[in-house]
Amino acid sequence: MKGLAVSTTIGEKTGKLSDLMFGRVIFLKYLDPGIPVVDVPINEIIVPNTLVDLGAAINVMTKETMLKLNLQGDLRKTTTVLELADRSTVAPKVIVENVIASFESSKYLTYFLVLQSKTKFNGYSLILRRPCLAIANAYISCRGGNLTIKNGHLSKQMVLYPHAHVCMHEPFSGITHS
Repeated sequence: MKGLAVSTTIGEKTGKLSDLMFGRVIFLKYLDPGIPVVDVPINEIIVPNTLVDLGAAINVMTKETMLKLNLQGDLRKTTTVLELADRSTVAPKVIVENVIASFESSKYLTYFLVLQSKTKFNGYSLILRRPCLAIANAYISCRGGNLTIKNGHLSKQMVLYPHAHVCMHEPFSGITHS
C-alpha cells in the first residue's frame, strides 16, 4: 500500500507464527495511562481537573471550591469521619446537597462532602465517586481513555487521558494447556 510504513521484521513475524503454532497466548502489557480527569460544569462554572475515582465511595469537594461555586445554600452538618489511603482521618463538617453536575450537556443531581483541606488535593478540587458515575450511566474505557455517558438513546464521550500504549518490553507469553 502506498504511504504505509512496514516496521515488522521477519523475526517478529516468525515469533508470532510459532506462538500460534504451539498454542501460546500472548498477553500485552500496557503502560499506566495516567490519572482520569474531566472538566465538570457546576452552576455554569467549569471545574477543571475533576478526578474520576472508581475507588471512591463519596464525592468530595474542597471548601474553597464550594465557595467559588457559590454552593453555601443547601448545607447539612455531618458527623462523618473519613479514613484516607494513608490511614489518616479527616472529619468534614458539612455536606453540600442538591448540586447539579453536568456531563456533556446532561445534568445530574448529587452531593459532596466538603473538606477543609490543609493541602490542595494534589490539584483536584473535586473527586467524583462510583455512585455519581452510576447515576450518569458512565462507562470507562481504561485502554481507550474515554468516559462514555449514556442518557436514554444519547451517548457522549469525554476524554479522561491519552490512549494507553503497549509496553515496549517483551510481552508475557503463556502456554495454553489442552
